[in-house]
Amino acid sequence: MTVSIGERGELQVDDVMTTRGQLVLLVRQQLSGEDRPIHIRGDRRVSYGAVADDMTTLSKAGLGKFMLSLEIASSPSEIVPERK
Repeated sequence: MTVSIGERGELQVDDVMTTRGQLVLLVRQQLSGEDRPIHIRGDRRVSYGAVADDMTTLSKAGLGKFMLSLEIASSPSEIVPERK
């Protein structure tokens, strides 16, 4: 299962768009009682704080087994924007 956080903070659980208010309910439904990790994937433009807030929400609901999914940049310019 993957929880994706988009550039504007929009949430998706696997292929289903959701809201922060429905996040825990949808993740519980998708897990169906299985003890498996939740992959967290955030757009690179999303702040660390936004990702941490969603992980905290899930953790406080007892859903705290996470794996972070990363895309490896092919060049440093993808990581650090050019200075003007």
